[in-house]
Amino acid sequence: MLEQSGYAFEIHRSGKRITREELIRAAPEATVIVAGVEPYDGEIQIQLPKLRCISRCGVGIDSIDLDTAKGRGIVVMNTPDIPTQAVAELAIAMFLSLSRNLRAQANLMGERQWQRLSAHLLSERIIGLLGLGRIGRRVAELCRAFDAQVIAYDPQGDAQAAEGLGVKLVSKKELLAQSDIVSLHASSSGPERVLIGAPELTAMKPGALL
Repeated sequence: MLEQSGYAFEIHRSGKRITREELIRAAPEATVIVAGVEPYDGEIQIQLPKLRCISRCGVGIDSIDLDTAKGRGIVVMNTPDIPTQAVAELAIAMFLSLSRNLRAQANLMGERQWQRLSAHLLSERIIGLLGLGRIGRRVAELCRAFDAQVIAYDPQGDAQAAEGLGVKLVSKKELLAQSDIVSLHASSSGPERVLIGAPELTAMKPGALL
């Protein structure tokens, strides 16, 4: 598309995350960068004087110095819907793997052993979601297929939307005390930079999964 439109562009093809030095060396003339997870702090932005837009392939923009970008007139964009389904499916896969001890069972089978291990159905579990944004909501939708009870903590949560998903909004303290599985779906760049620390781990149910 860019080629057909006559735009000059360069692709970083190493297959590895681009380093600061490589970025500064490769993009001094760039006006737009389609970024990965590499940092764009103030120093890097100053080294790229023609930069006018950073478009992040993914959700997180915490690796970008937004104050510097704003001051330099650099527009910062992301693609928040792209990873939603993939991350939600991975979360469900982890719920199942941990609840049914799949990794331990697979290891035993690899050693030609058969041993009954304790396991739980998701329908028997209370799943607590820390964050009810795009991914949290999709996880809640998928949990309904397993008849799992879902509760959530989100200071900015939409009570009506949560009710439509069959999700009960609770306080963080209540979520930690009640949940058999706690799943994190919130950014660490918000007001609560540490979502789960020693106090939260202590407040969780004995035997709960994180």
